[in-house]
Amino acid sequence: MATLLKNVTNSICHAFNALQQNRDGFVSKSKLKVLTANIATLLDLYGVERGLDHFRSTATLNFEHYRYYLAQEVFAGVSNELPLAALRNYETKIDEVCWLVCRMNFPANDQYYTEEAVYKLFRIFCLVADLSNDVSEPDLYAVKIHPMEAFIIIKHLLNALGLNYDGDGKYDYLRTSDQSLEFGELLEMLRFKNYDKVNDYRESICEAIGDMYQTLIEDVIKKGYLFRRGYVLPTFREYFFVLQPCELSYYKHPADREVCGTIVLDSRFMVKPAGNPSSGKQEKVQRFTLVSGDRTYELGTPDHKTRLQWIAALQLAITYSTGREGFQRDTVNRRKQQREAEQRRRREEEQLRSQHLRRLEETHVQLEREKQARLAAESQARQYEAVAREDSRR
Repeated sequence: MATLLKNVTNSICHAFNALQQNRDGFVSKSKLKVLTANIATLLDLYGVERGLDHFRSTATLNFEHYRYYLAQEVFAGVSNELPLAALRNYETKIDEVCWLVCRMNFPANDQYYTEEAVYKLFRIFCLVADLSNDVSEPDLYAVKIHPMEAFIIIKHLLNALGLNYDGDGKYDYLRTSDQSLEFGELLEMLRFKNYDKVNDYRESICEAIGDMYQTLIEDVIKKGYLFRRGYVLPTFREYFFVLQPCELSYYKHPADREVCGTIVLDSRFMVKPAGNPSSGKQEKVQRFTLVSGDRTYELGTPDHKTRLQWIAALQLAITYSTGREGFQRDTVNRRKQQREAEQRRRREEEQLRSQHLRRLEETHVQLEREKQARLAAESQARQYEAVAREDSRR
């Protein structure tokens, strides 16, 4: 499945680079067979790693060759009709395997972050980063994050710690920088050594990373308290709801791991605001309904503004429920497309500017030539005139 491979390519590249022995961009097939077998097992595929022995007549492969093999022999066996929840589950398992291979390259469980927090940052990094190769050494591939994406992560974490990022702007240079960062470089930057006693916030910053992980990786569109009317007892009870593109889950408390219930969303759902009862009394609960066929879920919020926010979020989740890209990944891709469009615009402007300068230079050269030719003609004319006057006197 092309979508699944595209979504996990960055994490697989990290694992591939960790297996390199000489840092030349090549890994032995014996090591790749182990990695391939582990990935294939997660996809309920077995024995596909044996094909590496007959793939290309070399003992090693670069990442481009290995990615081609995965696409043809491993991920091609995955159904293209996977629902979004199953796709996300496969991504999580493959990222875990790749992290086990490459985590030795990234120090963790220190005074700044727990190992779990570093793993979550790794997955966030792989989501927003891009795969690139060195022009001078085309066999070497690296996963790097655009400085603007790094800026977004840094700002989110600093604001979550209450360190008032907007007041100092120590990382504003990332807004205009063109220097992409590898994961180790981003991890070092996120230690916030420019701030005093930041290690005192270890628990808080790990919690902030967990919140960002939930939003970006688990694709949470919105979360918060809602009222839900029961079936047996038709009264409203308050729960903590978590909305994702494919489901709406609710818990008794935000910290609970045990879910009270889940509403599986698909394109058949509709969300509608519910009118106030005819009695004319002001309701304490602003109601709206989630309808699919003969099933109706009645929900509510304490105020009208919050109801509008939840209705918009639910409509967005329903839109993405049947897609192959989650909401957050689609948002990241749109930012990438905007940056690429901006880069193309700058290149075109630079090209037009260069062409304009070249035409100006050519015009200047032409004018200079015409000037020199005119001066030469005038000089020659004066010489002829002097000769003519001399002949006339004679």
